[in-house]
Amino acid sequence: MRPPLTVLSVVLILTALSCGEEEQVIRVQYLKTECQYCRMLFQERAFGAEMILENDSVLVFDATECLAAYLISTRPGPARVKMLWSVDYSRPTHLCDARKATYLRSQNILSPMGVNIAAFESTAKADSARVRIGGNRMDWRGAVDLVRRLWFPNRAVADSLY
Repeated sequence: MRPPLTVLSVVLILTALSCGEEEQVIRVQYLKTECQYCRMLFQERAFGAEMILENDSVLVFDATECLAAYLISTRPGPARVKMLWSVDYSRPTHLCDARKATYLRSQNILSPMGVNIAAFESTAKADSARVRIGGNRMDWRGAVDLVRRLWFPNRAVADSLY
């Protein structure tokens, strides 16, 4: 007979392995939570973003362009920002790493702030959407540069934002 502690250890390890990585979902209450940048209420589940700071506080944005604008306008130091997330357009409310996401800008995507960009967790998902709705594909750097050109044409962007 095995000691109970050994059996319990095996059960815990197997449970942990079967769970995998926890999915990230945006932490907002729709029609109640305000965007940190523009102060609009969250309404669209296919858009949104989060910034996790080094002290684990969470800032929420109703669109990826608001996250980019906040970063451009406040210029937080790179050590202060722990993680950047964008809502995956193909999986509303689910977050993907903003710096690794692929973005699509299309006149057929009506984002809350009118820049009309959507984040996709993978290039394949972005390309699939692009076949259906058209548009131009870009990475995080391209999305931030687009917001800078449209909203802050005279402001440089620090490399740490990318």
